[in-house]
Amino acid sequence: MKPAKGFVLALNAGPSGLKFALFDGDSLPVQILSGAIDRIGSPKATFTLKRIAGQQTERAGIPAPDRVSGLDYLLNRLSETTAATGFAAVGHRMVTAARAIAIRSAWTARCWRNCGASVASTRNISLPKSR
Repeated sequence: MKPAKGFVLALNAGPSGLKFALFDGDSLPVQILSGAIDRIGSPKATFTLKRIAGQQTERAGIPAPDRVSGLDYLLNRLSETTAATGFAAVGHRMVTAARAIAIRSAWTARCWRNCGASVASTRNISLPKSR
């Protein structure tokens, strides 16, 4: 198993999707995976995983009635794919409308807890700007 210190997970959560990239950060960060969960909240939610080396892409329909279940699915697949025990760091950007602060707070707390990332502080996470 790869120790957690080597992986960095980047997330971009939108209203109905979650994009991600995984980097091996043992020295200079190198992107090794990318993908997305689309149509979260729909019975037609899909998961796409692209392996950068070899340009292999896998697609599947998944159960993702909400963001939390989508994140749980993603974390399980990353663990299966990389044998990672956690992440050295996790960063995310979330784009939502009116309920941004409440959703963001709950999602952020769940993300840090489930990802096993060592996080010194979440103070510097910027909230979406009002439109």
